[in-house]
Amino acid sequence: MERKPIMAAEIIERYRNGERDFSGVVLKSGDLSGSSLKGIILKDSDLSDTNFSNTDLTGADFSESVLQRAIFRGANLRSTVFFKADLAWANMRETFMDNTDFRSANLLWAHLCKSDMASAKIDGANLSWSCLADSKLSLEQMAEIEGETMKSIRTTDYGSHQSIDQREEEAGAQAPTILGIYKGTGGEKHVTLGIYNSGGEEGTPLGLYLTKKQRWDD
Repeated sequence: MERKPIMAAEIIERYRNGERDFSGVVLKSGDLSGSSLKGIILKDSDLSDTNFSNTDLTGADFSESVLQRAIFRGANLRSTVFFKADLAWANMRETFMDNTDFRSANLLWAHLCKSDMASAKIDGANLSWSCLADSKLSLEQMAEIEGETMKSIRTTDYGSHQSIDQREEEAGAQAPTILGIYKGTGGEKHVTLGIYNSGGEEGTPLGLYLTKKQRWDD
């Protein structure tokens, strides 16, 4: 299907008039920031460099769309679908994620900092070299991550090598924040984790630690 060019203002106007399906459009460097676009369908579209900052995209569907360098900072991504979407270099800092679907998405070099991704679906997603500083992932999600993941780490303290169970027990079973993953030359996976308390603007780390080496396929 040939994609059709469209302007941001046209999408907003037609959406306000009740239209929801805008699949197969081309909107490059458009500005849809600060809008309410719940349930909008933008499948198989080229939305490169488009600004969705602070936009409510609850239930939106971007399946198989090109979203390279798109800006989603502060957006509501509850139940938003990015299945097989290309989000390389996208800015998704400080977004609200709940049941967000990134299955098989390309998140190469994406900025996912300061986002709680614990309920997001990341099966098959490419998170290589993405920034996940101060973001949260579940242990199950960490097991799904493949390739190298680069993170910006503001503070480091590698003096502690306690187990995950020990650290979680000390922090009241608080979920750890993943701070770095890389694949060793021997195929082992190294994971750097931290647990944050509630102090300060962003919380301060109670300590960082490394999980034991494990096979990448485990």
